[in-house]
Amino acid sequence: MRQPLWIIVALLLVSCSTSSSTLTYATLPSTADAAAGQILFEHGTKNAQACSICHSVDGSAEVGPSLLGIATRAASQVAGQSADEYLFNSIVHPTEYVVQGYSGGIMPLNYAQELTPPQIRDLIAYLQTLR
Repeated sequence: MRQPLWIIVALLLVSCSTSSSTLTYATLPSTADAAAGQILFEHGTKNAQACSICHSVDGSAEVGPSLLGIATRAASQVAGQSADEYLFNSIVHPTEYVVQGYSGGIMPLNYAQELTPPQIRDLIAYLQTLR
């Protein structure tokens, strides 16, 4: 028996929203590839904008804050968050904390849906090399 199209669409929407809401830092893989993360940072994916479009790694001002030194600053940005947790939340939930002097609502909100957990982990590993 064929299901009405609206039921199929509703199930897909629930499935998509559930998968992104269950993504937490704790669910990321424990291993990562910083070189793969650098490629993601610089080039993005088909559906995820490259971070380098808005963030520099050399200290120069861009649309978003420079990420030069983020590995040493990340642990002190938000009380109670480790450096990795802060970086995860900055990628997946960019509106929860906005660096002073920058506008919220500019960073894409689709990274949790468009990047896989291993890709997010790789991106965090790359950001941790930026001292």
